[in-house]
Amino acid sequence: MEKYVSFTAQFDSSAQDPERICHPGTRQNVLKRMKDWIDDPSSTESIFWVHGPVGAGKSAIAQTIAQSCGRQKVPATFFFFRSDSGRNDGNKLFTTLAYQLAFSIPAIKDHIAQSLHERPDLPTKALKHNLTILLLSRSSP
Repeated sequence: MEKYVSFTAQFDSSAQDPERICHPGTRQNVLKRMKDWIDDPSSTESIFWVHGPVGAGKSAIAQTIAQSCGRQKVPATFFFFRSDSGRNDGNKLFTTLAYQLAFSIPAIKDHIAQSLHERPDLPTKALKHNLTILLLSRSSP
């Protein structure tokens, strides 16, 4: 599976720009809302969606959160970057997330390993199959 993982897309990769974080004292409102959401296990929202125009600071916000919370609270990340072939391939998104989750949350490691054992070709399949089998289902269909 490792050849289908983008190691450079992870927040703690040496390929990530360490300066791509929020300047101290900026973006406090959105950072607080994100941290509150992360810390609220009863939240009804499954995803905290950060959106905005190019250059608005979405990546800096996400990188700041990932760095400040660490893998214990943000167990998997994928930072796209157009000019990096390792980070501009959407086909590596769910395999990269599954790889990180297997190490960050040992309870799901067996599920991911079993899915790959049953379907060794899974990383070459459509994104929908990767998402469904690796991350959403308890067993492959």
